[in-house]
Amino acid sequence: MRSLRKTALLLILLFLTGCGIMVPNPATTPSPSPSYSVQSQTSTGKEFTDPAAPIDAAVGESFVIVLDSNATTGYKWQMARYLNENIVKFVTSEYRVAENPMPGAGGKEYWTFTATGPGQAAISLDYLRPWETDTPPAQTVIFHVTVR
Repeated sequence: MRSLRKTALLLILLFLTGCGIMVPNPATTPSPSPSYSVQSQTSTGKEFTDPAAPIDAAVGESFVIVLDSNATTGYKWQMARYLNENIVKFVTSEYRVAENPMPGAGGKEYWTFTATGPGQAAISLDYLRPWETDTPPAQTVIFHVTVR
């Protein structure tokens, strides 16, 4: 009888431990806090994080838009509008986790573009969960690009 109680207690504790796993609540999952800086130079080209800062690029030059993101919540950045590829062309996007991340910690998305021809263009990105088609984006950013 005593071993039956111990077994039952152990099963209850295991069950309660499993119930402690946290699942993000869509109503309380915040959008990433923007951390803006003007630009920095990397091996991949100029990096921009502040949508208020204009992007100036020469034809043929690549540049990167870097945005805070947290893939563990299901949110990701997505193009909100088509680009005028005569001016700017999308090359690739990549999600990178933070160095030494804690479980559930966010990272950054790196969006690479190439200036293809002179003119002005707007790059509009929405932060959303792709499967939530009836829900507005948690955040929208627009970067203004001038190609010379």
